[in-house]
Amino acid sequence: MPDFDALLKPRPFPDDDGSVPSELASAFGLPIAKRAEGIVVALHRVILPVLPHEHPGLDADGRVKEHAPQSTHLLEAGGQLLTEQLSANHSAVVVFSGIEALNAWNNKARPVPVSIDSVAVGCLKQHNGLIVLDPGSEHEMWLGRTAVIALATGGSWLPPWGDGQIKERLAFLAEENAELVRRIDIGPTQRGVSAIDIVFAQGATIDDAKRIATRIGRELESNPYVSARLDLVEIRPRLEMNVGKLTT
Repeated sequence: MPDFDALLKPRPFPDDDGSVPSELASAFGLPIAKRAEGIVVALHRVILPVLPHEHPGLDADGRVKEHAPQSTHLLEAGGQLLTEQLSANHSAVVVFSGIEALNAWNNKARPVPVSIDSVAVGCLKQHNGLIVLDPGSEHEMWLGRTAVIALATGGSWLPPWGDGQIKERLAFLAEENAELVRRIDIGPTQRGVSAIDIVFAQGATIDDAKRIATRIGRELESNPYVSARLDLVEIRPRLEMNVGKLTT
């Protein structure tokens, strides 16, 4: 039986044709250094996917077995926002910029247009506070908890790579390991992950890089301020001036 409450509710964004909003399309074209921030500012309407239930089957009399109706109240208590695995340790709520990206992901999914602030609130309540926009596309973007909190509250977002306290902590860790580490940089990847580049001096070995990168990773995890803002992070050892390779 259909969910009549859902059918009788006014449709949000009734004039929406499912195309990518122009402001968001422009943000997709920004340089990587500004892309994640531009996308967060441009996100207003997104599309949630609803996948059809499997048929419940027939009983002995040939009638459809009793089953709960599928609800489209994805953002309410008991709702089931769809998630996708980003890595071994992280899953994220799936949203789309438009119908084309949704169909490329799963052409059986039904689109439900919603406001990004309501999705962000639901994501924080139901899941771990991570969102992935347009998974599997060239525009795929991962949004960590600080970005999702900003979207939920309507506040401005300070990305980890623009956070002075995080930069100060990285500079301190570089100084602690100054014998082999020249500097530690932070910036966004194409998908919005915080990339921490540990730049090693010439002559550093692979074992040196592994040991120091592991130590720095643990130091960052143990710092409450940093760990709360670096939920999506990639640590990348680099050799100074990008010349040569780390030696064995």
